[in-house]
Amino acid sequence: MMRKVHEDWLTKPSEVTLNVPSGPLSRVCILIKTFLRDGYLLQCLSGIQRTMPDAKIIIVDDGYESSQKIQLYSELRRRGHCCEWLPFDSGFGAKSNRGVELADRDYVLIGSDDFNFGEPTVRGYIEKMVAVLDALPEVGIASGRVNGRPYEAILDLSADSVREKQGYSGEGQINGIAYKYCDLTVNFSLIRRAVFEKVTWDSDVKIGGGEHGAFFVDVKRAGWRTVYIPGVNINEMKGPQQWAHHSYGRFRGRASAPGRICLKRRGISTYHLMGGAVEHC
Repeated sequence: MMRKVHEDWLTKPSEVTLNVPSGPLSRVCILIKTFLRDGYLLQCLSGIQRTMPDAKIIIVDDGYESSQKIQLYSELRRRGHCCEWLPFDSGFGAKSNRGVELADRDYVLIGSDDFNFGEPTVRGYIEKMVAVLDALPEVGIASGRVNGRPYEAILDLSADSVREKQGYSGEGQINGIAYKYCDLTVNFSLIRRAVFEKVTWDSDVKIGGGEHGAFFVDVKRAGWRTVYIPGVNINEMKGPQQWAHHSYGRFRGRASAPGRICLKRRGISTYHLMGGAVEHC
């Protein structure tokens, strides 16, 4: 079933009256892309509103309508947040690019609809990311971890290949906050909005095109630096089966299909993962 797009839901920045309260995170947009996981989304947004009311929320949804989301998105828009529908299954790249187009603050936090923003520690972690980016203008991305799993690497780039090497290329400290330089992190990242002037995603790629690695390759090629902040972490929620649409797994499973078109478009034919696997693009 395809859902109809209501034109009055489409977020036009010129029509939004901002009334998000001021606070330490007033310079942050939290981008949540969502697809067929409405139960997770509702919990995710509840957590953000409870712990970070001063951050601006941007939701880009390419799933199905529901009366609950209609009401929720309308209320969030009245509060000054952005909620926008894209055509069904527009995909990761299109949603990401539309989300950053809507961002109007210094920093964009890349989130997920299953992140537990309600944990009391998360706000402080994001404030650490802000502090690091404020202090280091050459750094475009400050990241943490998801579920505490290490995912930081150096990217060795050659003419047609990339090799991930787990680890760091240096470290430092600012105002008591330690950070470590790397080139690749997981998607719990605060990104300087200026990064998106040169770096975006491939809008026609839905999922599984090597989009994550390609983004960080582009960031490095554009001259921006990336850091990991030790201790910064967010956990994924573990919800009941009904929190996701019954067809979600089928769509998500496309990520394991062969071929990494995003990497191929960047002239990369071989990508060596830090775990030892090799992907031929």
